[in-house]
Amino acid sequence: MKLLKFTAIIVVALTFAQCEQENEIIDSIDTIIQDNETIDKIAKLGFDTKNYPVLKDGEYFTVEGDINILADDIEKININNQNIQSKQRRFPLEFIVSCEQIRYITVFNNLPNNSPARGAVNLAMQHWNDIDKCDIRFAATSNINSAEIIISKGPLVGAVGKGSFPTGGKPGKYIRLDLDQFSFLDYGRWRTVIEHELGHNIGFAHSDDIAENGAILISGTPSNDSNSIMFSGISNFNRTLNGDDKKAARLMYNLNFSDRLCN
Repeated sequence: MKLLKFTAIIVVALTFAQCEQENEIIDSIDTIIQDNETIDKIAKLGFDTKNYPVLKDGEYFTVEGDINILADDIEKININNQNIQSKQRRFPLEFIVSCEQIRYITVFNNLPNNSPARGAVNLAMQHWNDIDKCDIRFAATSNINSAEIIISKGPLVGAVGKGSFPTGGKPGKYIRLDLDQFSFLDYGRWRTVIEHELGHNIGFAHSDDIAENGAILISGTPSNDSNSIMFSGISNFNRTLNGDDKKAARLMYNLNFSDRLCN
């Protein structure tokens, strides 16, 4: 979840991602991308590159402040062959979870025991699981090595949390929360942030993205929805999945095999 819009920013920030061993940390440097070809390709996917810098975070590009996408996935996509959909709520098929995988996604909660964010993870997952006529199922796991998603703490630039888009039909691997800078947030607000980032990890975009460069809405959802869990701002910090979020989830991951977007 983004904290603010950047009109200009020059920053080198120390960030870290959780490794496959609990409490083991790998340091990496977020740097601003200056490669116009890469920025143009990301913009043509429907992401806002005018108000937000594109950052390099290890093997990922960070777009719109709080979404990590594998750099290799960006390079593989042929923009001319895509029927790009954004907002509420998706991007190309490379960036959504497979129909089979979405039915059981294990989540390892690596947040400190004394953080209200740790206790909010299960309720955030449950809200997604409770969508009717939808295959989305998150499940907690105590095994970090086999987890599909790892939620951990770490410093961020201009964001409360950062998710990662799916790759290869699997959910995004990491969610990172800036618990230190935003230590004042309570249980309910962290639940909103985590619910939002889980949405990114299964392929949902921001509900207030600018639809340009051929990006289109998923049928039946609004063009700009500040009440969506996928809204990027923090004007309403106690949001949850609304009716249009659930409609988009059903369109993407419907129980009906013949009536869904996932493969």
